[in-house]
Amino acid sequence: MRVIGFPGEEIAFSGDGNVLVNGVATKPPATLNQLHFQSHSQKGGPPMLPHPFKIPTDSYYLLGDNATNSNDSRYWGAVPRADIKGKVIKP
Repeated sequence: MRVIGFPGEEIAFSGDGNVLVNGVATKPPATLNQLHFQSHSQKGGPPMLPHPFKIPTDSYYLLGDNATNSNDSRYWGAVPRADIKGKVIKP
């Protein structure tokens, strides 16, 4: 999972596969480029949460690298900081 949204930010998705953070299109890593955000719902999976989505205080919005088949914040919402395990590794 990748953190794509921080506390207080608003996340939305455009029809052309862009991630919008506070209304501004971001350039996601290549593995997240041109996402198909409705794929789980179209395959009979869980429905996506309504967007735009405002990230609560002390929570983060996560997307899986295999976003067309990932069960992530699009479906279960933001993740509280206390539930995130791991550390940032700078290249």
